[in-house]
Amino acid sequence: NHRKILTIFDYCVRATEGAFLVMEWVKGETLAKILKRERKLSAETVIKWFAQILEGVEAAHANRVIHRDLKPDNI
Repeated sequence: NHRKILTIFDYCVRATEGAFLVMEWVKGETLAKILKRERKLSAETVIKWFAQILEGVEAAHANRVIHRDLKPDNI
């Protein structure tokens, strides 16, 4: 558990359908949607948000978890 990372409740790997995760639902927009709408963010906002992203990634790495698909659609 970490305040900057979604909670994963369960997962499953199926031979025919592939793998899936059961995650916490968080209401809001992805970074991708925000960037598409705003087109440009202030330096202050970028620094603030990036610091929070790094906080979550650091916590994951400290627990030997590596996010393989870190992109605006997943933030």
